[in-house]
Amino acid sequence: PGTGEINYPYLFRLLDEIGYGGWIGCEYNPRGDTAQGLAWRTELAG
Repeated sequence: PGTGEINYPYLFRLLDEIGYGGWIGCEYNPRGDTAQGLAWRTELAG
């Protein structure tokens, strides 16, 4: 997350606009405990 060419905020907004209600899978490298390791998703979801 946060690197490369993927515009995560745009994708999350688009999924919301089309009413997507399914699962979204992602990979992450934990930084400390689980909550800290997944904190990026809140920032990217806007």
